[in-house]
Amino acid sequence: MAVINAPSDSLEEVTALLREGASLTDLLQELVSLRKWKQSHKQKEDRHHELGMLTRLCTSCRPTAQRWLSNEASVADDLPPELLYAIFRFVLPPSDLLDPAPSRNPNSRWAHALSARRRLTEVCWRWRSVAQTMLYEDIALHDDTQVRALAQTLRATPELGCLVKRIVVDCPAPPRLELLEFKAETVQDLVDILDRCTSLRSLVFTDMPFVAEGPLRGTMIVLEFPHALADAIARRASTLQRFEQWPGGSAHLHFRFPISAITPCEHLVSLAINVEHPASGEHIFLPHLEELDLSRQYDLSRADLSQRFATWEMPRLRRLALPVATGFYKTFLQAHGKMLAYLEFRDHLDVLTATRQSFCKYVHLCPSLRHLVFDAKGSDFLIANEILPHPTLQYIDIWVNSPAAGMRTTFLEMREKRTLVPGTQWKNVRLLDRALHWVTRLSTVFPPDTPLAELPSVHHTPGLSITHTEWGVYGSDLDVLYPEEDGLDKEGRASHDGSNFTEGEESMWMTQDEEMEDLAGTEDYDEEDPNDSDDTYSDEEEDSSVFEDSQPDSEL
Repeated sequence: MAVINAPSDSLEEVTALLREGASLTDLLQELVSLRKWKQSHKQKEDRHHELGMLTRLCTSCRPTAQRWLSNEASVADDLPPELLYAIFRFVLPPSDLLDPAPSRNPNSRWAHALSARRRLTEVCWRWRSVAQTMLYEDIALHDDTQVRALAQTLRATPELGCLVKRIVVDCPAPPRLELLEFKAETVQDLVDILDRCTSLRSLVFTDMPFVAEGPLRGTMIVLEFPHALADAIARRASTLQRFEQWPGGSAHLHFRFPISAITPCEHLVSLAINVEHPASGEHIFLPHLEELDLSRQYDLSRADLSQRFATWEMPRLRRLALPVATGFYKTFLQAHGKMLAYLEFRDHLDVLTATRQSFCKYVHLCPSLRHLVFDAKGSDFLIANEILPHPTLQYIDIWVNSPAAGMRTTFLEMREKRTLVPGTQWKNVRLLDRALHWVTRLSTVFPPDTPLAELPSVHHTPGLSITHTEWGVYGSDLDVLYPEEDGLDKEGRASHDGSNFTEGEESMWMTQDEEMEDLAGTEDYDEEDPNDSDDTYSDEEEDSSVFEDSQPDSEL
C-alpha cells in the first residue's frame, strides 16, 4: 500500500487507487493515514507555537504555563478549598480599610477590591467555586438599581443567599418624593434580600436612604424607617452580630432606627449608633453586646446628654468609643465602665475641641482598662502625661496630625526615657496619623501588641499605603514628604548623641509657657478663666478655637 508523505500528494494517491480498482478497505486505510498525518503535523505546529509563547515568559512563570498548556495538574489543584480561601484572603485588604460608603467612585479602594474578587472567579472553575464566596460575602448597595439587581439574583439563585455576610445600604433617596416615603418596590426588594440572606452577620445603614429633598425648595426631610424593613431585620435575630448606623454627611439630619428591631438578636455583639438616638433615654437590655460605638456624632449640640444610656444594661461591654464635646463621660463610665478593656475618645467630625483634657480624670472609672485611644489637640501628644495612674492600663494610642519630622524625633526620644503611669512604659505609647482617622478600627487592624520581629511593615492597597511601626501607624507618604533625618536610625528610633533639633524645629516646639507668652502678645488672645470646667466652654471659645485646627476629611 502506498504511503502518503505530503498533503499535496493526497488527492493524486486516492485517485490512483480508484483507477486501479482498489478495494474500499484500501481506500479507507489511505484516508485514515492521511488524517493521522494531518493531526501529527498540526500538533507539531501547535507545539512550535507554544514554545514561541513560552520564550516570552519569565523563568518563574514558564513552568506554570507549561503545566497549563499540557493539562497537567499543578500543586494549586491539589490544595483543599479552605487553604485556597485563606490564600485568596491575602489578595484583598482588610474590610476595615475599605470604606464602602464613598465607593460610587470607580477608582475607590472598594471598587478595586471588588474587581480583584471578580478576577479570582474568572481564573478557572475550581477557583470560581472558592472565590465566589468572597464575591458575595460583603455587599454595598448604592442605588435602587443595585437593590433590584441583587434581589433578582437571589430570587433566581437562592443558594447564593447563604454566602452574604455583610450588607451596606447606602442608596440615596430619590430627589423628589411625592408621598414622602420609600418606594414600595425598593422596600420590598430589601425585605426579600434580608429574608434570603440566611447567614447575614453585619448590617449597615447610612443616612443617605432616609434624607430627601422636601416639598419646599431648599428643605430636607428625614423619612421614617419602614416597618416592613424593621420586621425583616428582626427575623435575622438568630444570625445578626453587628449593626451600624453611619452618618451620611448631614450635620443635623439622621434617621431614627427602631432599636426594638435588634434587641431580640441573641448574638448581637457590636452596635454603632448616634449618641443622640431617641432610644438612649429608654431602658434597653443587650445581654451579649461587647462593643459599642457612640462616636459617630452629627453635631456639637450643647444638649444635656448626662442621662443618655444611663438605663441601658450591657453586662458584657468590653469595647467602647465615645464622642468628644459631649460632656457625659462621667455618668456613662460610672454605669458601664467596670468591664471595659478598650476605651476610645473619637471625633469623627475632625473638630478638635477645647475639651481635650476632660476625659483624663475619668479613666479610673474603668478598673479593667488595658487600651486607651484618644484624639490630641493638633500634635500635642504630651496630654498623655495628664492621665492618672492606672493599675491595668498597658497601651495608649494618640491621634495626632502628621507624626513626622521634629515631632517624631521628640516623641521617640521621650518614648524611650519616660514612664506615663505605673506599669505603662513609653514604649507602649503610639502615635496614629489623623489622615487615617476614617479607619474606625485602625488600632485593632494594627494592634499595639504586634511582635517586634514583624515590625516595621508596610501595607499597600490601591490608593493607600500604611506603615506600621512599634511607635505608630501612619500614611507611608509621610516618609516621602519628610525624608529620614540624621537623628533617626533605620528602625525609626531616635539617636542620643546630641540634640536632634534644628533651629527651625526648635521654634516649632515651644514650651507651654512660651506659647502662652506668644499668644498673650497678640490682640486676639484672651486668657482662659482657670475656674472654667473642663466639660464646659464658652461660646467665644467655641467660635475661636473649634475649627482652627480642623483637618479636611481624608480621601476615602
